[in-house]
Amino acid sequence: MLEQTPVLVVTGKPDKNVYDAEQDKIKTEIDSLQVKLVKRSVLCFDTCVHTSHQSSLRDKISLATKSGPGNDRRNTLRAELDSIREQQSNIKASRGKIIDQVKAIQDGIQKKV
Repeated sequence: MLEQTPVLVVTGKPDKNVYDAEQDKIKTEIDSLQVKLVKRSVLCFDTCVHTSHQSSLRDKISLATKSGPGNDRRNTLRAELDSIREQQSNIKASRGKIIDQVKAIQDGIQKKV
């Protein structure tokens, strides 16, 4: 025979204390992982003997920061994003003008009828 698993039915508001406890647990896990990551990266920089390994790590870090060779690509993508956003805002503004014109025409028709 197959055993049926009990189904939990939740009704009403969720318990805020349970939610807060879960959030605190997740935050402490994140903090501990970040501390481990920082310790590991410090140890790696301290114990690295090969300059190629150090330079590859520095390249990875520079890609994540504002300086380095990856910055040019990031800047071009940022400029492209800005131009797309500007085009979108212009289209939205022109669409708003057309909608206002249609509303004015509809109001004029309503007054005549």
